[in-house]
Amino acid sequence: MRGRSNFRRFLGYLKPYRWRASELLFWTFVSALLGLPMPVLLGIAVDRVPGLVKDGNAREAWGVVVWTVGARIALGVGASLLSLRHRALTLSIGQRLIFDLRQQLYRHLQRLSMRYYETMQTGQIMSRVLWDVEAVQAISTGQLAQLIVDFVRLVVIATYLFIRDWRIGLLTCIVLPLYVINYYFFRNKIHEVAAETREKFSQITGSLQEKVAGARIVKSFVRERSESRQFVHETRENLFLNIRLGLWSGGLNTTASFISDLGTQLAVLYCWYRVVWGQHMTAGDVVVISSFVAQMYGPVLNITTINDAIVRASTALDRIFGVLDTTPDVAEAPDALPVENVQGRIEFRDVYFSYQPDELVLKNVNFVAEPGTVNALVGPSGGGKSTIINLIPRFYDPIAGEILLDGIPLTKLKLNALRQQIGIVLQETFLFTGTIKENIKYGKPDARDDQVEAAAKAANAHEFIMEQRDGYETEIGERGLRLSGGQKQRIAIARAILRDPKILILDEATSALDSESEHLIQQALDTLMANRTTFAIAHRLSTVMNADQILVIDGGEVIERGTHLELVQMGGRYQKLAEIQFKAPTADPPREERFEDDPFAEE
Repeated sequence: MRGRSNFRRFLGYLKPYRWRASELLFWTFVSALLGLPMPVLLGIAVDRVPGLVKDGNAREAWGVVVWTVGARIALGVGASLLSLRHRALTLSIGQRLIFDLRQQLYRHLQRLSMRYYETMQTGQIMSRVLWDVEAVQAISTGQLAQLIVDFVRLVVIATYLFIRDWRIGLLTCIVLPLYVINYYFFRNKIHEVAAETREKFSQITGSLQEKVAGARIVKSFVRERSESRQFVHETRENLFLNIRLGLWSGGLNTTASFISDLGTQLAVLYCWYRVVWGQHMTAGDVVVISSFVAQMYGPVLNITTINDAIVRASTALDRIFGVLDTTPDVAEAPDALPVENVQGRIEFRDVYFSYQPDELVLKNVNFVAEPGTVNALVGPSGGGKSTIINLIPRFYDPIAGEILLDGIPLTKLKLNALRQQIGIVLQETFLFTGTIKENIKYGKPDARDDQVEAAAKAANAHEFIMEQRDGYETEIGERGLRLSGGQKQRIAIARAILRDPKILILDEATSALDSESEHLIQQALDTLMANRTTFAIAHRLSTVMNADQILVIDGGEVIERGTHLELVQMGGRYQKLAEIQFKAPTADPPREERFEDDPFAEE
């Protein structure tokens, strides 16, 4: 039932093109009608020509032949011309349908929450947007119109045969229920195997994307051969599924062809019976009737083939509409307010959050970050630091409590406007394939070149950019692979500076860098943090000693808060961490110092 519902839903995409679809249906119908006189013309020639020749009227017999052939040629030319228009309309409607479906699917994916992306492989999402939509094209490029025309042709020919001789009409219709039985026998199996095949292909796509992206790890752990074996194993499974699908589809079509042949031969046998026993039927009548019977079963075979394509495509439609029916966990309220005159005051009030039911990640989190202050989050891995900063741009919503910006709950603000006020610099910088300039401008596409250059200078990136062969137009490769870690990080900082956000989130932005790069980046971060409300996750206390507020997060709770000196004097968890890292509570060690026995270090 779900497949049928989704198929009807897909037909709704035809509405903007209903006039073109109507024209396509009309010309397809006319083209089909042009084929109907062909058997009649042939029957006339078969009946008249032998008699005229026998009577010595060769010239008249030749005239009948020429007239018959000429009429058939004229009908064929007309059908060919119509087929050109038919093909143009088919391509136009089909490609536009696919475009509409694909762009709606992609736009919806952009609206989905982070939770969806965490539960789906990248390759599986790509499979929905590319291959599943492509599979739907099989039923959107004229086959639906052909399905209607074939049904009409079936009714017209059956009516003609009943009028000509009700016994012939009844004989040809006797086998029609066999088509229905045949179709329903194979349909569910084809749908089941088609769904398995597409799901396996999605898994292969996801795995391939991961392994290609992680090629460095694969090589460093000498896993090339095992990954190749795994890929062969998965593709072999896909091979067998495709073979099974082809066999089931072939069974459907082969059985339908056998039924057509059976019906045709029964009709021909009856016609020749009447000819032999002189029951008012000529050889020409046999030719006409047998041709019409074949034409009658032709649409039935087409309907079977098209239904096979529809069953296959319905599995893709189920997956596509499964994505479109996924509702975002984070939604914008209908009466959401614009974000204006932002000061940058962030307040957490009794916030609780969980990724899975009954597994609280945050518990009763309360704190205030005043405008323009630096707020550091420290604590053990898995304590909830990243979750807290992910709630600020509403990548997730708390299950209880609320978060406010300048006294207004985030849920009452326009989502895009809120995120435009937030800049994020992560430990693992993500850059897109393209030029350095395009990556810096990613958060502000309309920025001028001088603004881009100013942002790069502020991020200490301008000098190394100008050393590149093409300067700001240098192609950096996928994920910025042609740049070093420090260079990528400075590009990310320039991107954030250019956006000029009121709220800044730094997630271990310098932890994975060498001392020289860290020094340059820390200078850039100091520039970036000026006059902005900053949240910084850090494991090295030397990077957050000057923070206006340090929050110690453990077990999803804020267990301590204060400045560096206040927390050291408090004698709690932070003071123990300071003793381990600095050897003395008030020492001021080099920024790059970090000890292996740091209890808050990343595992």
